[in-house]
Amino acid sequence: MPNPIPAHVRRVYKSKLKGKGDWIRRSRRARDLLIERHGFKAEDFYVVGKDEDPSLGMHPLYPAHWAYRSKRTGTRFHWVNFIPRGLVIWNPGPDYWGEASDDVDPISMLGDCEFHMAMTDEEERAFLGLDIEEEEAAA
Repeated sequence: MPNPIPAHVRRVYKSKLKGKGDWIRRSRRARDLLIERHGFKAEDFYVVGKDEDPSLGMHPLYPAHWAYRSKRTGTRFHWVNFIPRGLVIWNPGPDYWGEASDDVDPISMLGDCEFHMAMTDEEERAFLGLDIEEEEAAA
């Protein structure tokens, strides 16, 4: 990848979270980087307060014991059981048709944005499965 990701950015989303405090600090740093480096709007982010009840899917950064577990069967599900106050969440609001958007952890979103920004156009097309000759013939 010809566009290297700076180490200070990579540290935010690469290493496993060490606890709730680390999660909160890194979510705030990820929000700032998404606004600064990728042009996200600040008003699309919110801080979890005592009245909010966001729903986040599990991510490889999260420890396994953070997953919601059924009290009846003990099965772990693919969403986070407890989201601490002070965590930053991205949710741009309803879409054009009024459908609600899903809450997203800015740490995982930063990792996705940086991954795609580090690729060349050819690498991105190959990753997405687009055929360059077909695009050129259509244009």
